[in-house]
Amino acid sequence: MIKKLIIILFGTPILFAATLGTIFGVIFYLSFNEISTETAHMVIAESDKKAAKELSIYKLKTGNLKIELDQASTTIARGELSIDSLNTELTFRTLEVNTLKNYLDESNRQMLAESQKKTSMKELAKTYDTMKPDEFRPILVNVDDNTLVSLYRNMSSRNRKNILLALSKDRAAHITQLLAGFMD
Repeated sequence: MIKKLIIILFGTPILFAATLGTIFGVIFYLSFNEISTETAHMVIAESDKKAAKELSIYKLKTGNLKIELDQASTTIARGELSIDSLNTELTFRTLEVNTLKNYLDESNRQMLAESQKKTSMKELAKTYDTMKPDEFRPILVNVDDNTLVSLYRNMSSRNRKNILLALSKDRAAHITQLLAGFMD
């Protein structure tokens, strides 16, 4: 398309120069051959008509090329808008993926911490399984209810009763209610 435009833009001046050359050639020819002025005017008029017709064809082609160029520019602009829109969408999706990745990493850290806590509680429960109620009674007085319930659940079923035996009657009743799910 650009080649056509260059040909038309440079072809028009060349065509004009050729027309002038024809006119001057005719005049030069007439001066040497003594042809009538009327014939010379007719040749010049015919040459002018031909040049005007070719010029109008080149103008039409130039106009068509300008229309094609405008259409191509519009298509390019639409493509650039589409690319910008897709880049914005990609940026949004990348942020969304990073947010989800961070959430997943945090969830994994929490699960690992919870797993380590459960492992620690199981190991602690094994220690209490080997002790007698009188040995751990002074310790349990200072332990919060949630830790006590977790310790109870991780001890062997045969030794769980020792936890309740080591507590005062009121606290044993309270822990029993927690274990039964009647309290939070």
